[in-house]
Amino acid sequence: DEERLDDARMRLARFYFANVWMPETLAILDLLKEMSPGIVDDMNFRAIRGAAFFQTGAYSEAKNDLYHSSLDGDAEIALWRAALAAKEENWVQATRGFDGSDNFLERYPASLQVPLGLLAAEASYRVGGLDLAEARLRGLRVLDLRAADSGRVEYLEGRIRLARRDLDGAIILWDQVA
Repeated sequence: DEERLDDARMRLARFYFANVWMPETLAILDLLKEMSPGIVDDMNFRAIRGAAFFQTGAYSEAKNDLYHSSLDGDAEIALWRAALAAKEENWVQATRGFDGSDNFLERYPASLQVPLGLLAAEASYRVGGLDLAEARLRGLRVLDLRAADSGRVEYLEGRIRLARRDLDGAIILWDQVA
C-alpha cells in the first residue's frame, strides 16, 4: 500500500536527518516526492527537506521550504529560519528567531547543535548581546567539540572579549586558535 510506503520513507528520511546524513535525507525525500507528488504540501516533509537543504548549504532551496506558509508559527522552524537569517547576516531577525530555541537545539545531536549554536551565539554578539553570546558558547563547550569547532568557539569568545575592551584576553584566545 502506497501510504504505508510513504510513511516508511518519511521515517527513513527522519533517521537519515537525525544522523546528519543530508544527501541521503534529500535522496529519500526526492523519491518520496516522485512517488507521491502531493507530499510537498505536508509540513513535516517541508520542514525536514528545508533543514536538510540548509545543512548542505543550499540556502535558497532551504528558504523556499522553511518559509512555506504551512510552517508559520512552528517554534522549531523559527530556529531554522533564524539560522537562515544568520547566514544572510540579518542579525536582528536571527536573534529574534533564536530566542526560545534552546529547548529544541538541546535535543539535536552535537553535529547539529554546534553549527546552529555558533550561529545563535554570533547573532547575539552582532546585536550587542554579549552575555547571551557567552552563555551560548558555554553551552557548546560542554559538548565533545572537534578541533575546528573548538577553534570557532574560541575565536568568537575572543571577539566578545575584544568588544568588552579586553584586548589581552582576546589575543590569548586567538593565539590558542592560531
